[in-house]
Formats: sequence, C-alpha cells, structure tokens
Amino acid sequence: MKRFILLLLLTVISACSSLFSSSQYEKPMAKVDVMRIIAARGSQVVNLSGKNLSDLDLASFDFGGANLKSTYFRYSDLKGADFQNADLSNADFRDVDLEGALMAGANLSGADLEDADLRGVVLDGANLSNANLTNAVLDRASMRNINLAGAKLTNASLVKVYLGDSNLSNVDLRKVNLSGADLFGAILRGANFEGTNLKSVDLSHADLTGASLARADLSLANLQHTLIFSADFRNAMLYKTDLRGASAYRTSFIDSTLVQAQLRGATLTESNFENADMRKCNLFEVTANNTTFLWADLTGAIMRKSDFSSSNFSNAKLVDASIRKSKLNFTKLIAANLTGSDLREVDFSGADISGANLKGANLRGAKNMNRIINLDRALNLEKSAL
Repeated sequence: MKRFILLLLLTVISACSSLFSSSQYEKPMAKVDVMRIIAARGSQVVNLSGKNLSDLDLASFDFGGANLKSTYFRYSDLKGADFQNADLSNADFRDVDLEGALMAGANLSGADLEDADLRGVVLDGANLSNANLTNAVLDRASMRNINLAGAKLTNASLVKVYLGDSNLSNVDLRKVNLSGADLFGAILRGANFEGTNLKSVDLSHADLTGASLARADLSLANLQHTLIFSADFRNAMLYKTDLRGASAYRTSFIDSTLVQAQLRGATLTESNFENADMRKCNLFEVTANNTTFLWADLTGAIMRKSDFSSSNFSNAKLVDASIRKSKLNFTKLIAANLTGSDLREVDFSGADISGANLKGANLRGAKNMNRIINLDRALNLEKSAL
C-alpha cells in the first residue's frame, strides 16, 4: 500500500513538473542574454525555442530565421522586429506590440496573437494556419499570399489590409472589420463574411464561389469581374457597389440593397433578386436568363440592351426604367408596374404581361407584340405610346 502511494505521489510530482516547465512559467530571460545569443549566432540558427521572453523591450531585434517554437513573448515590445522566415509555430504573442514587424515567410501556425498589435506588419507568404487572431489589430498589414486556414479572427480589425492573391477558402471572417482592404484576386471559396464590414473593399477578380456574405456591408466595394457562383448575399448592403463584368450565377440577393449599383455587362443567370432594392442601378448589357426579380424595386434602373429571357419580374416595380432594345422573351411581367418605362424596340416574344401597368410606357418599335401572352389583360395599354 505504501509503495502504491509513493508511486502515485511520484506521478503527480512528475505531472506538475511537466506543467510548470512550459515557457511561461520559466524565469524570463534578460534582454542582455537575448542580445548575446543573437550576436554570437554567426552562421548558426538562433534557437530560443520554448524560452520565456515576456515583458521585454525587443523592438527592432533581428530574429530572422530563428527557431522560436512555443516561445513566450507576452507583453513584450516587438515593434519593428525582424522575424522573416522564423519558426514561430505555437508561439505566444498575446498582448504584444508588433507594429511594423517583418514577418514575411514566417511559420505562425498555431500561434496565439490574441489582442496583439500587428498594424503595418509585413506577413507576405506567412503561414497563419490555426492561429488565434481574436481581437488582433492588423490595420494596413501586408498579407499577400498567406495561409489562414483554420485561423480564428473573431473581432479582428483588418482595415486597409492587403490580402491580394491569398487563399482564404472556408475562413471564418464574421464580425471582422475589413473596410478598405485589398483582396484583389483572392480565393475566398466558402468563406464566411456574414455581417462583415466590407465597405470600399477591393474584391475584383476574386473567387467567391459558395461564400456567405449575408448581411455584409459592401457599400462602394469593387467586385469587377469577380466570380460569384452559388454565393449568399441575402440582406447585404451593396450601395453603389461596382459589379461590372461579374459572373453571378445561382446567387441569392434576396432582400439585398443594390441602389445605384453598377452591374454593366454582368452575368446574373439563375440568380435571385426577390424583394431587392435596385433603384437606379445599372443593368446595361447584362445576361440574366431564368433570373428572379419578384417584388424587386427597379425604379429608374438602366436595363438597356440586356437579355432577361425567361426571367420573372412579377410584381416588380419598373417605374421609369429604361429597358430599350432588351430581350424579354418568355419573361413573366405579371402585375409588374411599368409606368413611364422605356420599352422601345424590346422583344416581347412569349412574355406574360397579365395585370402589368403600362401607363405612360413607351412601346414604339416593340417586337413580337402579337406573341405577348395576356396582352388584353394588361392595364392602361391604351395610355401607353405605341
């Protein structure tokens, strides 16, 4: 029995010893000792792995290429420090000032950067997979071609960050402030931007396949030539957003706001704009086949020379809309309000305008009027210009 108790005590002591051998429980190194190790490295790799470097002034220190695995830096001043190509996996940078640090090519996988100040940091080519960036401030940081797979970014600030050409597929970016960020050409497949601030963000040429942007604010954002396949923009704010040349296939814009949005030349096939606010938006030369515009408000919209074949505009508001020379073949315009709209030279072959209000509409030169379904059920046809 005594032998069993002795063995149990030895096991507990061993476990405690293991627990308190972690870097944060070790005595912090002195700044002069860190300087001595760095100065003596010569051609050797500096190895400070697992050391306690907390609460030290290490601003502008050169840790380039160093082995800093699981090193404890908490509360230290690391402004302008050089960590390029260093191994910082599982390092602890909580509450650390890293403003202006050089971390290009560094391995930060599993690192804890919660509440860290990373303003203006260069992270190009860095590995931040599974890193914790909760509440971190990365404003104006350069993060070209980085790996953020599995990273935690809750409440992080990435204002005016450069993320061009990075792969952020399936990354959770909810509640992240990305206003003014540069995401040109970024791969964002399956990324979660729900409720995210994306004002004035550059998402041109990006891949948003399967991404969720529900309730996101994309006011004044640039989405030119962006691939938007099966994405979710429900209840999103797209005020004056630039979507020229975008490919938005099978995407939901239900209840979204696209007032004065620019969609010239965009492909909107099989997308859903039900109940969307699209007043004065530019839909010039768009392709929108089998697209839903039920109850959408398109007052004053520019829709000239576009192909809306087989789309559904039932109950939509198209007051004063300019639809000249567009294709409305087999389009449903049931109970649509077309008051004052410009329908000159529009092709109506197979269109259903039952209950549509044509008061003051201009139908001069309209094509295939004889092939319209329920033309006799249209309202105020006699008050339109034929």
